[in-house]
Amino acid sequence: MGRFTLCALLLFVPSLAFADMPSKDVSGAADPAALGRYDGSVIIDYASKPYDAARFPVEKWNPRKAQPEKTLDAEGKVTRAYYILPKERSPLEVLRNYQEAVKTAGGEVLWECETSDIRTGGDCGRNGGSYIRFDGKRSVAESIAAIGTLPADGNIHFKKCLFLGRNGDLRYFTGVMDKAGVKTHVGVAVWLRQDADGCRANMGPKKISLSDDDMKDQPVALVVTVEEKPREQKMVTVKADEMASAIRAGGKVALYGITFDFDKADIKPESKPQLDEIGGLLKTDEGLKLMVTGHTDNQGGAAYNLDLSRRRADAVVTALAEGYGIASDRLMAQGVGLAAPVASNDTEEGRAKNRRVELVKQ
Repeated sequence: MGRFTLCALLLFVPSLAFADMPSKDVSGAADPAALGRYDGSVIIDYASKPYDAARFPVEKWNPRKAQPEKTLDAEGKVTRAYYILPKERSPLEVLRNYQEAVKTAGGEVLWECETSDIRTGGDCGRNGGSYIRFDGKRSVAESIAAIGTLPADGNIHFKKCLFLGRNGDLRYFTGVMDKAGVKTHVGVAVWLRQDADGCRANMGPKKISLSDDDMKDQPVALVVTVEEKPREQKMVTVKADEMASAIRAGGKVALYGITFDFDKADIKPESKPQLDEIGGLLKTDEGLKLMVTGHTDNQGGAAYNLDLSRRRADAVVTALAEGYGIASDRLMAQGVGLAAPVASNDTEEGRAKNRRVELVKQ
């Protein structure tokens, strides 16, 4: 689908008012799957992963839990694009255009919300503030932004800067559509970036600097899509004798054939071959006692990942005890979280290596 517009935009499309703002998208950027863009907008930040997961709000924001009351999880090709929009356009006007694009593609709007006053909040949460720590969230916009690991350096990344200062008139919707047989989940947040201490970012060879006047009442959009697709099956099941050799040599073995639902401790059905091999190992060597340790990447806060890894280790221990009759005194669960990486968390390949289960000899 190409660019879309309201009738009013057909008559006049204002240019962006920033002397320092590039007129072209950031290098490598493209509009998310099956959607166009609001006419006159420019992509200022972009990321796309061939296979990842995203969580979309489908019920109102709970400020006490710092998360939506209910979410929809999707896995596949994940794309996030941040747009600076024409200055005269309201968040509602832009949101309705995106909703129409989803419906035109045969989709539907599953849920929408608004927060008109950041001081009191609303169903979308409280978007913005004098300062936001990026190990937490205050709104649906932040929940879909994946900003938790951005560095807090002097050269503020646009993706972070857009959430600082006073923001208002936050609008959001979650939608789903089927384009050429591909089910695609959509999350669109639009808000007014009202003021800041200036925004700076390196965009290719050019450093961009936007003043308070530039950003006052500036509409911004974040568009996230997930094109559902099967995950490539590349993890090799480690056989019982191979695990035994690794444990004898180094006291432990790392396993990647046990996988979990996104952000949960539910073991996926495709993990059964690896569980079968662990069960066989423990039945062959009846004197072997193992500590099952769960490991995560660094996406999200340290405390959260520590708890998630512990719950995942508990799930493996429970599966071995209940499914294979292994005595409970032979197994111990331990969560390590992000504390023991085996690769860099700066790349998806490295993060995939860090997400693992290890068996450690007691």
